[in-house]
This record gives sequence, structure tokens and C-alpha cells, in this order.
Amino acid sequence: MKISDDKSSFGSISDSEELWNESQSSDRSAVLVAAAAFDTHLERILQKFLLFEESKGKKILGTTLSSFSARINTCYCLGLIDSDEYHDLNLLRDIRNSFAHNLFECNFENVKVREVISNLRLIRRSEGDIKELGVKPWFLISVMLLDKSLLLRLKKTSKVNKCEKLDLGKENL
Repeated sequence: MKISDDKSSFGSISDSEELWNESQSSDRSAVLVAAAAFDTHLERILQKFLLFEESKGKKILGTTLSSFSARINTCYCLGLIDSDEYHDLNLLRDIRNSFAHNLFECNFENVKVREVISNLRLIRRSEGDIKELGVKPWFLISVMLLDKSLLLRLKKTSKVNKCEKLDLGKENL
């Protein structure tokens, strides 16, 4: 069953009171909300960058670039996100997959989850320490930094230069 998902009014996690409150309710909610938001950001970046008509674009993005992983990799390969954003998005994707597919022990106190969260890079630019903050605040600050970073990427993204048609006349062959 496909549930309708109107993302047209979504700006950022911290600007949406509903999403921010949901991300505070549980560790699982925090991870799933963040991953869904970042997936939306990446989709918008690709739609803004790539050349295609709106109706065809949704079909292309919906089939070939429908997974979070494909969007992360494509954005990185096109130079639309940097290596730290790529790294953090992939770590978040791994955490999201664990939280979505395991019923138990998916929380920020799990040793493996704590280790993955401690490896997030964007927050390291602020020279923080996970031991000082605690795992959930560390994660939420990382999410806010990545959220703002991707929104800035979206703002700065423009259409790729359109290729000119080549003259393949006999004199050019």
C-alpha cells in the first residue's frame, strides 16, 4: 500500500514543530524522521539539478533514484554533497536500516549504535565530544547540522548546463 506523502510544505526538521517533537519522542523516531527528511532533501537537490520535465523527472527519480542509498551516491558522484555529508548520510542510512528492521535493542544506548553515532563527521567540525553531551543530543545536533547543510546545498544548486546538439554532418565525421 502506497500512502500519500505531500512533502511540498516541508522545509527542515527544526522548522517543523510536528517533526521536531516526533524526533524527540523516541530514539527510533529520531532516526526515522531524520532519514526521511534527508531523503526528501536529496530528492529535491536532484530535481533541481537534473534536466527533465517535471512529470518525467518524478518518474525517473521514482524508479532509478528511488532509494535513499541511490540518492546519496548520485548526489555525491555529481558533486552535490561533500565527503563529510556523504559519510554522515551513509552512517545515518545504516542506523535507519537497523532501527527499521530490528524490533529490539534499537536505541542510542546500544553499543554498536553509539559507536556509529560517535563517527558522525559534521559535528566534529564543532570540536564537540560525545561523552560531554550524551548520545541522543550528539545525534540530534548532528541531524540539525546535516539538515541545515543539505538545505544550503539545495539553495545553491542550479540546473546542469544543457548539452548542445552536435552537428554530425559529413564534414565533422
